[in-house]
Amino acid sequence: MAAADIMARPFLTTGSSSKTFLPPKRFKVKNVDDKERIIQIGYLEVTETEVTFTYEYHPTEVICWPLTCVRKYGISADTKIFALEAGRRAPSGEGIFAFKTDEAREINKRIDFYVQNEFNPKELRGDT
Repeated sequence: MAAADIMARPFLTTGSSSKTFLPPKRFKVKNVDDKERIIQIGYLEVTETEVTFTYEYHPTEVICWPLTCVRKYGISADTKIFALEAGRRAPSGEGIFAFKTDEAREINKRIDFYVQNEFNPKELRGDT
């Protein structure tokens, strides 16, 4: 299914909350350096609380950036590179992480969606 198709579908709602969320989706990406040389290939996933990168050839190795630790994020002018800047409290440590993908715009939109809606994970689980 194309990225535009997912963004065009109606959002889902949780049973106990009026908040909306997007269905999970993994994006095939290439982690690249500042000269766009490939460092690793893997999958990027954006949830209501975090962005995760899973290595394609080592699926047990995962890098996680809680949205609360993401300082900045955005896409390149040609929309092929998505980058995020993590703060020092991120599990990965401080740094800028870049990913080359044809779906950079959708990744950016998903983070925008969760940041603008200020999701509370306890609310989504039904905790009080």
